[in-house]
Amino acid sequence: QITARAVATTVIAVVVLTIASAIISNHLESRQTASDLVDVANQVTRATTDASSAIGSDARILANMPPVAALIRASRNNGVDPLSGDTVDEWTERLATIFSSFHSLRPNYTQIRFVSFDNNGREIVRVNKQDGALVRVPDDELQTKSNEPYFADAAELAPGEIYVGAPSFNRERGVIQKPHLLVYRVLVPVFDENGGKFGFIAINVDLLRHNAAVYEPLKLESDFVLHNSAGSSYHWNAKTQTGSFKFLGTSALPPE
Repeated sequence: QITARAVATTVIAVVVLTIASAIISNHLESRQTASDLVDVANQVTRATTDASSAIGSDARILANMPPVAALIRASRNNGVDPLSGDTVDEWTERLATIFSSFHSLRPNYTQIRFVSFDNNGREIVRVNKQDGALVRVPDDELQTKSNEPYFADAAELAPGEIYVGAPSFNRERGVIQKPHLLVYRVLVPVFDENGGKFGFIAINVDLLRHNAAVYEPLKLESDFVLHNSAGSSYHWNAKTQTGSFKFLGTSALPPE
């Protein structure tokens, strides 16, 4: 389930495409019929929905991995999991290995993180993809995320809900990364054994690479534009088989 609040505030056309919020604009030649337009809309809708569902499924799977529950228990037992007797360091290493495995299967993921609501939203485990290489972020370089816009939204998620963030430039320690990397974030909540809110799993996705991977295989012969309630739009050029974003006007990128 995706929260209504999340849907209202995200670029739905990128991740969660719905017929109500997506308008398919086209440059069909006059010989093409209304059924051709419907076919394009159906293909784009199906491809987008399937791709977004896969990301949400990945996040849910990661949230339910044994190291996540073990790290929660260990964090409340002086750094030792009372069930296994293993330490926080041992469980973080295992979770980092799992994150790396998912990264290797998902070329368009740029970050996978386990973030706590405690300690100002400090990251517990984080694995980045940098120039194709997987890098586990050392403990002393993990960041706090309580000031990020998505942090408060993550804290409001109920079990089974997914938050899909609006596209933005990736930031590191509050500074926009250069060269610019346009990403969106998919978050799922993590709860302790008593149902209390503990944190969330976050997957950062390279937006342009993700969409290219979704739409290129369709080999569409028509351009299309996806609009959403946030005022942004994604434009696909059938001739070049490339896409671009426009945010709240003519800019191809969101304001810094």
